[in-house]
Amino acid sequence: MIDESKFLLPEADGLPVRIIQEYANYKLKALTYYVNVTNTAMRDKWPIRYFIDLQAGPGKNQIGNSVVLGSPLIALTAPYPATHLRFNELNTDLGNALERRVSKSLLANQVKIYHRDVNEVVDQVCEEIRASDRTSGSLNVAFLDPEGLELHWSTVTKLASIKRMDLIINFSTRGVIGAIGAGYLQAVDQFFGTPTWREVDRYPNNPTKRRRVLIDFYRQNLEKFGYNIEIDPDLGGSDIAVNNSRNSQVYSMIFASKHPLGEKFWKQAARSVKPPKLPGFD
Repeated sequence: MIDESKFLLPEADGLPVRIIQEYANYKLKALTYYVNVTNTAMRDKWPIRYFIDLQAGPGKNQIGNSVVLGSPLIALTAPYPATHLRFNELNTDLGNALERRVSKSLLANQVKIYHRDVNEVVDQVCEEIRASDRTSGSLNVAFLDPEGLELHWSTVTKLASIKRMDLIINFSTRGVIGAIGAGYLQAVDQFFGTPTWREVDRYPNNPTKRRRVLIDFYRQNLEKFGYNIEIDPDLGGSDIAVNNSRNSQVYSMIFASKHPLGEKFWKQAARSVKPPKLPGFD
């Protein structure tokens, strides 16, 4: 039975949910903290604020017997939400569920939901933001949460080229290394935007070092867009690394900002979450 009164609550409401594992909850908790603190601090300085989620899902996730809000509803129900929320979900059933849930928000008129490939819809979203920036300026956050390697580097660069765009990216270490092992090298090339990742992939027998250099290679390629990327030669960057129950790393959350305040807020979010980490990851 569908219960519309629960559409915006972390409860089952009869609509489709995305089934996730417990380890996926870390990125949602970090996102919640970051969205809340950023919007609270910036709401008066930046009257136009965009939150972008190009693989948004249905808005709710199920972990075991519990239901938690997904990234789009986390952003929509924040104490001081962004003024413009742009969501995309290619899957028809999940996208329709998200639309129904969003329709019950008082802020529904501030939301646009697309049903396209992530690497195609990005152009429309970026053009809207650029048009806004030509008249008044905006502060922007993009949450990029692919399940595998479907997020092309070209899509990341289009978002990164916007003047004030913080990026929160799910780097699927398991997906990258699995694709390399399976010989899907073209997909890995699209993910990194270049085949030169092969030059840093020098530690096939050391999983920790291998993950570290691949993630740092990805992050360093953001520097040309003005992002502040500081990588300690021993500990790497400030990403959140999350393991599964077998202590195998599943993903890292990469954060990139062009302003020190964004980095400060993200580090606070990372400390608030405290997920399990592999040696060599901060």
